[in-house]
Amino acid sequence: MNTSVYQWGRFLLWAAADEEQAAAAWPADVQTTHKKVLRSSLFFNKISSDYLLVMDAATDVSCDLRALRRLVAVARDTGAGMIYSDYFDNRDGHFTGHPLNDYQPGSLSDNFNFGPFFMLSTAAIQFALQKYGTLPFDPDEAFYDLRLKISIDYHLIHIPEFLYTVSAKKRKNAKTAGGKTDALFAYVARENVVRQKKMEMIATRHLKRIGAHLSAPTGLA
Repeated sequence: MNTSVYQWGRFLLWAAADEEQAAAAWPADVQTTHKKVLRSSLFFNKISSDYLLVMDAATDVSCDLRALRRLVAVARDTGAGMIYSDYFDNRDGHFTGHPLNDYQPGSLSDNFNFGPFFMLSTAAIQFALQKYGTLPFDPDEAFYDLRLKISIDYHLIHIPEFLYTVSAKKRKNAKTAGGKTDALFAYVARENVVRQKKMEMIATRHLKRIGAHLSAPTGLA
């Protein structure tokens, strides 16, 4: 697989063997339309480089070569499945440090904050897919499933250093016609219920996989 940048749901993805390749393939033009990843398990199994870099497509991330070198060095030294770090928020030229939490073995929340930029080990991804099976089609569900599968056999390491800077993309405000707001919110609410049930199913399968699932009582003896 070459060093093209791909779109996977809300993420931009590109593979690299080291910090030099990571910097060379960095998505400089955030408005560019990237080729979409449709079958994530197949895509991940075709990666030949050591690392997969992941960026939230809704943000502009800047990360210099020194910081990329630090991420790669920690990944190599630890053999971690995921590496993520603290970062700076740039809001109209005002920089604020944004520290993140360490990942714990019991961290099951599907919205755990890894920040808008992190790195995955290709070996960890492919091992998880081979051992625990393919991923759901939906990118958000697939990432949650992949993260849990990787965490069984690999560490997810937080570097408590501010290694990159994030600026929010400027987007045009969407216009909503009068009278449609309630219907829109109702649709979103229903969609969230369905999504949450799917996430709970993924979490339940993970708990069963690691022998930590407690079945609901079926009744009193």
